[in-house]
Amino acid sequence: MDGNMVHQQNIARYAIAIVALRAKSNRLDDTRPLMNPLLALLPKVEPGTVTFVSES
Repeated sequence: MDGNMVHQQNIARYAIAIVALRAKSNRLDDTRPLMNPLLALLPKVEPGTVTFVSES
């Protein structure tokens, strides 16, 4: 639940991809609706990027 991670780290210099969930809380009931969009997104993420998944 680190909303400022993008501003605190230079993600582009690492060979990883970050996917951040934007939900009301980190409770399962709030994050569960994001799982299908997250699973659809995973094959497309690129190293060095940060992608956000939200309920919109």
